[in-house]
Amino acid sequence: ERYGGDLASRMYALSRKALQLLRERIENYAIDCDVENSGVLSVSLFGSDLSSTPAEIAHLNAALGTSFQYIPRADLRALYPSSPSFGDAVLDNSAFALNPLKLSLGLAAAATARGAQIFERTRAVAVERTATREGRRKRFRVRCVTADGKEGAVDCDYVVDATNVAGGAVQ
Repeated sequence: ERYGGDLASRMYALSRKALQLLRERIENYAIDCDVENSGVLSVSLFGSDLSSTPAEIAHLNAALGTSFQYIPRADLRALYPSSPSFGDAVLDNSAFALNPLKLSLGLAAAATARGAQIFERTRAVAVERTATREGRRKRFRVRCVTADGKEGAVDCDYVVDATNVAGGAVQ
């Protein structure tokens, strides 16, 4: 409700497009990353009150075109009797799981096979837009420092920020 249903629908549609693109790349580049197409089960723990969940799921399914399924606590406990702390759950059959390391290595291999260069252990300290060249899109200059303290710069058409959550600030 903070941003409205229209924005939520657009953002969800973009996330679905991103997942489809990821699936296509895994297939097109033959990336072996242990894809499991069994859906994702989101489980409440310790008997949380989810009495409004079925109505919320029905609303999401109608508004976003999803097919989320509500699984009541009793049904979930029948499926997983050794997990008494499980409460109700929501199943998204369109979701999938994979091995993120294998995905990253496969994407890196596909990119380098097509001419990309990957600079590991190189801290980007600034990304600057540079002037366009003869009608081409804007280019970038990435100022960086290597692990051994050498400074340099990379001029490129695209920049992919592939850091973890502790990547640090880039100007």
